[in-house]
Amino acid sequence: MVVDYFSKSYEEARSRFLDASKGLVVESICLRDDLFIDVAFKKSKKKDKIIFLVSGVHGVEGYVGSAAQLLFIEEYLPYLKDVSVCLIHGLNPFGFKHDRRVNENNVDLNRNSIYDERLMLGIPNTVISNVWSDSLLFLKLNRPRRHRLVELLKYYSLVFKTIAKSGLKNTIRLGVDGQSSFPASVGFKGVKLEDSLLHLRSVIEERTQGYDEALFIDIHSGIGKKFSLQGFTNKTRDSKEFFFFRRFLKKIKSRSGSRVAGHSGSTSDLFLARSHARRNLDLTLEYGTVP
Repeated sequence: MVVDYFSKSYEEARSRFLDASKGLVVESICLRDDLFIDVAFKKSKKKDKIIFLVSGVHGVEGYVGSAAQLLFIEEYLPYLKDVSVCLIHGLNPFGFKHDRRVNENNVDLNRNSIYDERLMLGIPNTVISNVWSDSLLFLKLNRPRRHRLVELLKYYSLVFKTIAKSGLKNTIRLGVDGQSSFPASVGFKGVKLEDSLLHLRSVIEERTQGYDEALFIDIHSGIGKKFSLQGFTNKTRDSKEFFFFRRFLKKIKSRSGSRVAGHSGSTSDLFLARSHARRNLDLTLEYGTVP
């Protein structure tokens, strides 16, 4: 019998995740109304290695990420005796619930981490640097949600206007890199660190204390041939970590020095800037959906 781990809604996905996590330490962070980021943690006796598994950074991609987390809890977690595991479910619950890539402020969270001051100023992740303030006072921009058809028409009109004005190549690049000038347009990466990433940052800093090695896996969907799996990492192509990933992934690219795979402000960047583990590895998994 094949288990179907895919849910039909944000509410169902969250309910199934909480049910599957009953044997773990669970913290539910309420962002607003009935929207939650759920964090499930299993601590090993030996404080050596920790794995982070994140879903729903891009809201609509949360279905794949949530399914992968359910499969992981059932099929793999029982066998990881000497490894701590932290599962972060639905990092962008608004986008998850409303089938949108972005959050309630029209922000792409996987570009928004650039507003962490360590990334902005190149501050090293040391004990001394922890005295820096985490507050950036900018105007919080909100974008009300309208009827789905109106949203779609507005979205595509913006896309076609951008193509007509800047060309197809620059429009695609905008989607990859993001922009911070037009809050109601495509590829907006915000003007400050969003609440979801403030919570993610706290979880990373708290849970990596005292560990030798931390692996951060962020699950996405969209890029690549349907049902295929590929990965991206900040490790260079000549590093031993890159060769380690290649043992498990046929398609793996390095963001380091790559114009195709590279963009700043990802959750992986935030993890690498904030983790207290001695050795850190990041991996973005893409479950392909292109026919």
